[in-house]
Amino acid sequence: MLALFIGFLGLFAIPLYLILIGFIYYKLNVQYKKEKYTILPDKIIRNSGGIFSDNEVELVIRNITHVTMKLPFLENKLMKTGSISIQSAGSGAAEVRISSIANPEKFYDTIQDVMKKNGFKLTKSNSLQKEIPNALAVFFESSMKIFGGFVIFLVVGLSALVAVFSAIINTFGAAGVLALLVLVLLVAGILFTKFFLRFMDLKKRVYNVYDDVITYSEGFLSKNYSFIPIENLSDSELTQTLVDKIFGLYDVKISCQGSGQEILFKNIANGQEMENNIDRLINSAKSTIGTGRRSKSQYAASSMGKPVETADAKKTKVAHSNRLPEPDTEFQATYRMHFKKSMAPFWIALPFCIIIFPLLIPWAIGLIMQFIAVNSTEYVVKPKSVESRYNFLFQRNVEFSNEKITGIILTESFIDRWFGTCSISFWSIGASTNITFSNIIKTPGIYESITAKKGIRPQEPLYNMDSSFSFMKMLKANVFLNLFFLIMITGVVAFTGIINLYPSSRTPIILIDAGVIAFLMLFLLLYVLIFRLQSNYYKKSKFTFYTSYVHFEEGLDMFNRFLFKRHYYSDYDSIKDVATLKYPFLNSGKVTFNVAGEILVERNTKHGKQISIRSNKFGISYIDSIDVKNDLVDVIFYRRPKKAELLGIEQNIESHVEKQVIFAKPHLINSFIGIPLILMLIQLIPPLILFLPITLFITILMIKAKSYFIQPHRVVAKSGIIYKKQVSILFSRVDHINLDRGASNKLFGTGNISVNTAGSSRPEIVIRNIKEFKQFYDFLKQKY
Repeated sequence: MLALFIGFLGLFAIPLYLILIGFIYYKLNVQYKKEKYTILPDKIIRNSGGIFSDNEVELVIRNITHVTMKLPFLENKLMKTGSISIQSAGSGAAEVRISSIANPEKFYDTIQDVMKKNGFKLTKSNSLQKEIPNALAVFFESSMKIFGGFVIFLVVGLSALVAVFSAIINTFGAAGVLALLVLVLLVAGILFTKFFLRFMDLKKRVYNVYDDVITYSEGFLSKNYSFIPIENLSDSELTQTLVDKIFGLYDVKISCQGSGQEILFKNIANGQEMENNIDRLINSAKSTIGTGRRSKSQYAASSMGKPVETADAKKTKVAHSNRLPEPDTEFQATYRMHFKKSMAPFWIALPFCIIIFPLLIPWAIGLIMQFIAVNSTEYVVKPKSVESRYNFLFQRNVEFSNEKITGIILTESFIDRWFGTCSISFWSIGASTNITFSNIIKTPGIYESITAKKGIRPQEPLYNMDSSFSFMKMLKANVFLNLFFLIMITGVVAFTGIINLYPSSRTPIILIDAGVIAFLMLFLLLYVLIFRLQSNYYKKSKFTFYTSYVHFEEGLDMFNRFLFKRHYYSDYDSIKDVATLKYPFLNSGKVTFNVAGEILVERNTKHGKQISIRSNKFGISYIDSIDVKNDLVDVIFYRRPKKAELLGIEQNIESHVEKQVIFAKPHLINSFIGIPLILMLIQLIPPLILFLPITLFITILMIKAKSYFIQPHRVVAKSGIIYKKQVSILFSRVDHINLDRGASNKLFGTGNISVNTAGSSRPEIVIRNIKEFKQFYDFLKQKY
């Protein structure tokens, strides 16, 4: 019987195994044939895919921020192959990864040569500094990484471990002792080997700062070599923990132009000198990002990789570019946090904390931390940068170059008015955090001096967009929230009516009626208060276009005294896309301006720390004629018309908007593949199946509401059934584009395109499941 089972198993297992091996070979063979890398004079193109998918990534050479060559030990020794990762200004990871290529060193050098022809220096002719990590710090770091967890395991499970060992010795005697000795030696050998390899990997790191490039190498067996062009660095950060202070060590983090691209140099003895060298180089270099945009001629790559002028190139209008005036390099200042203003919120909160006694503990902790921050923080305005310094038990210095600053925010509250203070925040294109000068003295002319560091100076207003708020607009703009409130109130009133119709001796009818009336009055009072506050806020919401920058003002008043006011400034070239949202039943809506750069936000949850990415943005709500503003804003950004022209353009916007070159809508059936289909399948579970027709109908409407089109100067995505959204990106803001096609796309003849901008870790527009993907992609390739 056993022999029959084995024979039966072999009869099927062996063919299945051979089929599986054949499929894996076929899959790898298809992937190998589709993997292709093309270096053009101004771009790098990577083609890849699988059996059922195709992908193409196109990256502009001038937008490269970081290149790494990895030589895995066994692969490189046996096959002489390696991998190269290339990051750009518009991604949070390696945008182009060239895997397992022969002669990786030659390819690495070729990339550098092509970059030199596109404006990068990369000469490595003048070495400013060379650093290697401190051996003692590397020893401690390696020890904690390898042995830390093992030691904790021994401490926690020591009693159980002793019991197991005793049982083995009592049962097997000398043989058990020998087996345990072998086991201990084996574990010790594995841990020591891991420790040795990690120690050597960290110790072999070498950091070199040249006057035009930063290079670093690392690795003991497997080797990594990287270079970072100075031109596309954005800012630096120096940190020093308490342990670092004891040993005189520093960590230096440099940031490229794109969130998530920070490179950390650890355990450096001369960290202060390295930070100063890097900051000086960043401030003296000019970014190459966006400088190679096609203007009068559009080019496409021929099959031989040579640039060829397209037929419609000469017809394309060139966007007029009014860049910011030269930044001010004369103004310098040092600021500290105002003590009384910084401590005032705690004294205001003290009575409430006394009433709610448990709050006194966090209040006291916060008070101490704020006291330390006030006495340990310094803000410095340098000729070409701004810097925040903190030095107490640990040190942290963050510096932004003026050129890489994308937004400046000036904030005042009613408490600031009492003490004559303000706060100033700076956004940067590549930093994962912002710099904020908190609670500093508002000296005469400080706002003008600070904004001039970015080149933002007083100019004649070109065009104003102010909020137009009313009670009816508020009701329509928040239709779902108001509907929920209406249902809730109706339910409360109906419940009260039922109780009154069927009274009970146990039910205090009078108290219930009084409670309901009080609830309704309180709700009405709260609604009126919200309306008054919003009405007050939106009267202060004003957006102004100037020749080379935009200014948004918001605030809130009470009894003719402001509670807070805030001013946002950003130049045109730093705004990566514009999003509009049209409110239901209205021709008004919200305009949001997304500014280059993002910040990483950490939140403590029950599952541990969660990191989310938040874009730098500001927007103005309740803007009338939102359909006109959809196009007018981009016309201002693209053409930069004069003030006298703008009124005529606004009144006759249709004649000033260029015609659509390509228009597409998602394929309906293809779009059901994936999340919408999964959501519908979930509702097959009773009794949720009752909602299936509604879900199906809404899903179809959502798909049909989406559309994508290209005009000669921008790409636009529209979506939404009730709240209609539009996102538009000028071609001059595009960093790189991706084309991918999965199995369902090939089945329906569709494709997906991602459009990425500089200073973003995620695509700004994702065009999904369109049949015109080839025309879309080819046109985008010509335009950015």
